[in-house]
Amino acid sequence: MSRDDGAVVEVAEVPAESRFVITVDGQRAGLLDYEIDGDVFIALHTEVDPAFRGRGLAETLVRETLDRVAASGRRLRARCPYVRKFLTEHPSYAYLARARSPESSAADAEPEH
Repeated sequence: MSRDDGAVVEVAEVPAESRFVITVDGQRAGLLDYEIDGDVFIALHTEVDPAFRGRGLAETLVRETLDRVAASGRRLRARCPYVRKFLTEHPSYAYLARARSPESSAADAEPEH
């Protein structure tokens, strides 16, 4: 996708690394690490390189990732604080985090590493 500033922004999954990456004009600008547990996509960590911050890239990365999670039919477990914030600010994606068992809810409360 092209941005207003002419930059080409792309989001791609790198399954071998269990992450989605966002690039700007071919340069890696950020990532979203994940795990898959059965039919659950677990969003672990999102980061954007400091040189690319302030451009809305984290939001673009999370939105594209969640669109792909939705298309896959998986449920979402948001352990990443940024993804949890995104879900609060964009309630249209909340359906991805359907009710889960108490065990998986407890796992969400584990501290970040």
